Amino acid sequence: MEMTWPTRIMYWVLALGLGALFGAAGTITHSITLAGIPAGLILSIIAVGALLLAIRCFTPGRVATAICGIAMVAVTTILSGVGPGGSVVVPDTLLGRIWLYALAGIVLIAISWPDFSKIRAAQAQAQANAAATQPE
Repeated sequence: MEMTWPTRIMYWVLALGLGALFGAAGTITHSITLAGIPAGLILSIIAVGALLLAIRCFTPGRVATAICGIAMVAVTTILSGVGPGGSVVVPDTLLGRIWLYALAGIVLIAISWPDFSKIRAAQAQAQANAAATQPE
């Protein structure tokens, strides 16, 4: 299905907004621990992974996924700096480092994951051609 340019731009703007939102939410909540378990980090990684997977599956191409991932990393980078009042949202701790590297890794995996739908379509076409050329 071929998409029109306004539809693509709408997907890209939506991906940008969702990426910024999930990046900010994950950055703020990654340091929450419950009974010594890094629940915030685990839930943040699951949330950004699920969002990137959904965008990758439901939009054609990789552009929307790349825009979403770049927005996540950009917001996390901005919030990782020292604020004007001296506050730090992502402290230099093990959880902070895991969050930064896990986010970057998930974004890279989501963007670079191959598109298997074209391979399956080509295999189905080859099987159909082979079946059509076989003598009965």
